[in-house]
Order: sequence, then C-alpha cells, then structure tokens
Amino acid sequence: MLPASLLSIGDEAFSGCENLGYVVIGDGVKTIGQQAFYNCNHMLELSLGWDLETVGDKAFQGCIMLSQIIKLPDNVKSVGTYSFADCTLLKGIHIGKSLETIGLVAFSNCRDLLTVTVDEENPNFTAVDNILYTKDMTSVELCPTARADAYEMPASVTGVAPGAFFMCGSVPSVTLSDNVTEIGDWAFAMCETLPELKLPASLVRLGDHAFDMCTSVKSVSIGDKLEYVGKYAFNGLALVENFDIPSTVSHIGASAFAGCIAMKSLAIPEGVTAVEDATFQNCTALQSITIPESVTSIGDFAFQFCMKLPEINLPDAVTTIGQSALYACVGLKELTLPSELTYIGPWGIAGCPELKKITCGDKLQMVDYHAFDYLSSLTEINLPNSLVIISKNAFEGCSKLTEINLGTSLETIDEGAFINCSGLKSLHFHDALTFIGAEAFKGCRAITAVTSDAAVPPVIDNDNAFVATVYNKAQLAVPAESLDAYKEAESWKKFVNITAQSSAIGEIGADIDDSDAAPVYYNMNGIRVDNPAPGLYIVKRGTKVNKEYVTRP
Repeated sequence: MLPASLLSIGDEAFSGCENLGYVVIGDGVKTIGQQAFYNCNHMLELSLGWDLETVGDKAFQGCIMLSQIIKLPDNVKSVGTYSFADCTLLKGIHIGKSLETIGLVAFSNCRDLLTVTVDEENPNFTAVDNILYTKDMTSVELCPTARADAYEMPASVTGVAPGAFFMCGSVPSVTLSDNVTEIGDWAFAMCETLPELKLPASLVRLGDHAFDMCTSVKSVSIGDKLEYVGKYAFNGLALVENFDIPSTVSHIGASAFAGCIAMKSLAIPEGVTAVEDATFQNCTALQSITIPESVTSIGDFAFQFCMKLPEINLPDAVTTIGQSALYACVGLKELTLPSELTYIGPWGIAGCPELKKITCGDKLQMVDYHAFDYLSSLTEINLPNSLVIISKNAFEGCSKLTEINLGTSLETIDEGAFINCSGLKSLHFHDALTFIGAEAFKGCRAITAVTSDAAVPPVIDNDNAFVATVYNKAQLAVPAESLDAYKEAESWKKFVNITAQSSAIGEIGADIDDSDAAPVYYNMNGIRVDNPAPGLYIVKRGTKVNKEYVTRP
C-alpha cells in the first residue's frame, strides 16, 4: 500500500517491478504518470483511490496477471493511450461519474475483457449491452475484446471512435448504422473473424488502419459518398479480389491496399493527386491499375512486388517516382515514363527482369542510385538531354544494353553507375560532363569506342572508371584542342589509343572573338583552379580552349 500522503505517482515509477502483487493507490493520489506500473506482470490486484483524476499513457500496460474488474473512481477524468493495454486477463471496466476522455486503444488486447459499465450520472458516456457509447448514443467508443456475439449498431450512431473494435477477434459480424459518416483510426483493425465489410452510403471518412489486418474479410462494398481513405485502411485484406472505389474519393493514404494479395484490378478515381507510399505494395495478383491524370507523384514502394502487372500507364503530370516504386514488377515488358517526370528514386524501376524498353520524357533530371538496377532484358532506353545526374549503380547489371545516349546536359556519372553492363559497346560523353565516379563502367568489357566532347577532361574518381581491357583496346576520341590534356589527365592517360576528333567548340570559336572573355583555368587533370600558381593550365575563354603557361598569379 502506498503512503496516504502521496499526491502523485511519477512516470515509470514502478515500471517493470515484477514483485508487486497487490497495489492499493491511496485516496490522496490524483495522478498516475505514464508507464508508472508498466509491465508489472505479477500484479494480481489493483485498487484505485477516490481522489484519482488522471491515469497516464501506458500506466498499467502489460500487467498480465490482473484478472479483476477495474473500477475507475468517480473523480477520474481521463484515461490515457494504452493505459490498460495487454492486461490480457482483465475481466471488466467500470467507469465512474466524471470520465471525459479515453485514450486510443486504452484496453487493447485485453483478451478476457467482457463487461463495460458506466455510472448513470456520467454525462459523457453510457453502456448498452456492454458496449460503450457517448451519452447521446451518436458514437461507439469501445467494444470489449472478448465479445463473441454479432453486433448491430443503433441507428443513432454516426461515428465509430478510434480503436473502438480494435482486436475484437471474436465478433462474428458487425452491421453498421446507415447514418455513419466517419470510422476512426484503428476502429476495426485486427478484427480477424469479420467475413465482409458493408460500408454505408453515408460514410465520408475512413480513418487510418480502419480495417487493417481484417484477414477473414472476403468482400467489401463501399457507398458513393466516401471522400477519404486513410493509410493502411484495407491493409492485409488478403482474400478480397475487388474494391470498387467511388468517384467521390479524393485521397487514398499510404499502404491503403498493401498486402491485398488477391486483388486483381482497381481504378483510382479522378481527383486523387498522389499514389502514396506503399499504397499497392505486395498486391501480387494485381493485373490492372487505372491511374487518373490528376496524379502527380508515385510514392516510395507504391507498386513494389506487383508481380502480375503486365503494364502500367503513368499520367504525364507525374513528376516523381519514389524509391522502389515499381521494384520487382516482373511482368512489365515496356514502360513509357511521364513527360513531366524529373526524378526517379532509388531502385525506382529496379528488379524487372522482363522489361525491354523504357521511353523517357524530356524533363528527367536525376536518376537516383540503383534506379534501373538489374533490368537484365533492357535493350533500349532514351535518356533525355535534360538529364543532369546518374547516381550510384543506377544501371547496374543491365547486361543487354549495347548503347545508351547519355544526353547533352549530363554532368555527373556516379560510382558504379553502369557496373556490369557487359553488353555496352560504345559511349559518347557530351561537353557538360565533369565527373565520372569510381568503377562507373566496371565489368563493361565490350566497350570498343569512347567519345568525349568535353574540352576539359572530366574528373575520374579513384582512377578506375574503366576496366583494363577498355583502357588497352578501346579508341578514345577527344576534342583536337584538348588532346594533350587527355593524354596527361589522370585515368584518361591510361587509354592506349587516344585520337583527336573535330571540335565543335573550335569551329564556333573561329567565327567569334573571345579575346575579351574572362579566362577559366583548369589543371591538367581537368580540375578547376580559381587562383592559378605559375605553371601549365588548360584555359577556357568563352568558347575557345587552349593550353597556356601562366607565369605569375
């Protein structure tokens, strides 16, 4: 028994005290802090004092031996999130006169919880047939986890509170009121015995995780007023083959249909602006998806492991494709990327072994790391002139790619970008290129011709962008005025066969007077030098490039 003089019990005060068996909270205590008795897993009996007003989050979570009916004293106003969660033997809960708020899933996983009663003088709550409602009977607040009877919702109910039926795994069926407009977060999550979902025509908002992991559901019907589908709303409904989403829906949250492994087709309504993260992840039977023109982004993992999807038409308005968005869509054979697309995320279109052709729009700027990783059948891709960066390992293992247009604006080819692209035969670097990462073309032994238009040799990291076979046998063609610079630049000088090509810059310079242009200095390795010391440099004035000896700073 705690001292009578005690006014509050602090956060984690007795957390994990396994030897506590009988706990009597004195009448003077007004507050029990967060996790105060968390995981006191040998607590057998609990008595709460009459002056108690607040029970904190997780205060008694995990007290697995409590097997009584908890009586909340009349002064208790709030019970926190997870406050009695995982008290698996708890039999019931009695709510006193003053309770105003109950935290999310306060009694979740109380597997033996069967009775819920409320003091008649409580102005906020009432209980009917051991179901907790708001006093006016407009919202269902709590169904005891051990309930094994079917439930028919009163017509007065317009909302289902967050977590109201969470983990009610024995309820065989639920009939929703025709007046329900909102189903809260986690409301029916893990109700594992529900056979079907009939969502009323009145429903407007479906909260996050609303029916998450309701694994026995075989069919879902949705009314024509629904506007909002929260994240994970239908996650893991593995037996449902069809979802008919009404045209009124304007938002579909992340992972909303993830793990719906029987779903074969779905049409996203016009007005939805994003396919959010993991929305259709692991929809392994999905064969048809309709994406409206209103969509502007495809989130991370959006269609990951949609292995039976033979094609996907991405709207032209899409500007970004996120990480692993189309990863392991092994049924794809051709893909046309949106005209407005500027960015493809890491592993964005990787692991699609049957994909042979990719058509890019003309605004793509960045291909992130491993974006096209191991597209082992890819033979054709048209990288646009807008492309600036090819990141690490972007095309790793694209072994059937024999040629690729790298685009005139490309500045960076990062480490391992084309590693093991063993079919590549030729490369053409344009004059915007300034950097090639280490092992960028490792394993590309078939390369026989390399052309570089860059007047200043691009920097090559770690001196090993190409394999020895390429350095020894491939022909390197460079601007005539930069021939000596390439022969002296690190890594480039390892090419045995370096020849001059006609210089577009030199031709332009013949007709333009660049004598007044400010000089830009580069050392013989192609690295820009802002304050050159005396010595030999590559000097660029406007469109003209020459080697000059600087005699003084």
